[in-house]
Amino acid sequence: MRLLGRAAPLALLLLTGRSAVAVPLERVAEPLPAPAGEVCTEPSLCSPLDAQADTARDDDITIASSFHQASFDVGPWSLAREPSTPPRALVAEEHPGLLPEPDALEDKIQFWETIYLRHGSDRVVIHDREAQSVVWRVVELPKLANGDVDEKAAKIQLAAEVDDLKERLARLALTLTAQDDEDKTLLMLAGDGTIKHLDGAHERLRTQRGVADKFAIAHGRARKLKAEIEKTLIEEKVPKELAMLPFIESMFNPQARSSVGALGLWQLMPSTAKWLGLTVNKKQDDRLDVVKSTRAAARLLRKNYEMLGSWPLAITAYNHGHNGLKRAVAEAGTNDLVFLVTSYSKENWGFSSKNFYAGFLAACRSFSAMEQTRSRTLTSRG
Repeated sequence: MRLLGRAAPLALLLLTGRSAVAVPLERVAEPLPAPAGEVCTEPSLCSPLDAQADTARDDDITIASSFHQASFDVGPWSLAREPSTPPRALVAEEHPGLLPEPDALEDKIQFWETIYLRHGSDRVVIHDREAQSVVWRVVELPKLANGDVDEKAAKIQLAAEVDDLKERLARLALTLTAQDDEDKTLLMLAGDGTIKHLDGAHERLRTQRGVADKFAIAHGRARKLKAEIEKTLIEEKVPKELAMLPFIESMFNPQARSSVGALGLWQLMPSTAKWLGLTVNKKQDDRLDVVKSTRAAARLLRKNYEMLGSWPLAITAYNHGHNGLKRAVAEAGTNDLVFLVTSYSKENWGFSSKNFYAGFLAACRSFSAMEQTRSRTLTSRG
């Protein structure tokens, strides 16, 4: 068990197209929030409070950069580490131990660090849904003449890549015999040369679009809003470290709007916002007000904490819903989030809910790493 503040991985083995290369881990990405005033078509990103409907969408092959994530296993593929100075933790000294980083969730945290800091929205990672340390391929998406991703061609290419991987992994699980260099690479990524990590792998493929470019923009927004958000959280008796949660809610876009009606920095649904005391009507929508919406979100997080007894569970409940998570705790017979993530199974306890806390920790690490990079850059400029 570690507390927030350990070093982020510095090197990563990537499969891009058909070649495996070692690259430094500098920046990563995640869900794509809608630009100001635009509709976000990914409710899993824009309205996590509505995520009790966290269901079979996990199995969809899509290039959408959703925040649906996967269940834990100890995978054979790992992030290489290099000696470094750990990024400064965002967990304040006055809140020791409140936001632990369990070893059992480390593969998930590192996975989301790479999505936040390394892969831009022109890349899609194809990985094992149940062993997120296993990344089978990283696909560079085709682009138009103006440099934008050709979304139509990208969908066709990605479908072909997934079909190819499915066929290869299914065959290799039966024979363990490589027919070409690509098969050899997959066997290498599978780890121990046995069927252990290949059995059923073709059925566990999941795609995740990068958001490093969006995270970099969100970092700038976060620097401007962080102090005011932290002040409001403290006033509501919520740890100020939870100021990083909007990274995975709205990419710190106060105007972010989801297709299902969630709005603002904290992606509150209309009914939830009204229940929390905000005004939501045609003339006024307090969800667009940074301070008011933060105060409402803080009250919800505090309620989650009082109901569930820990901040990791309170954060997860922000995605899954506190009543749903309370039922999960009762059915599992434990409030241990690691057990719920790794061992508890239920149809509506899906990828997004299992990964929400890990994604939050990864956002905290990533913000801290970017702050250190910014500080070094400014220092070098003298």
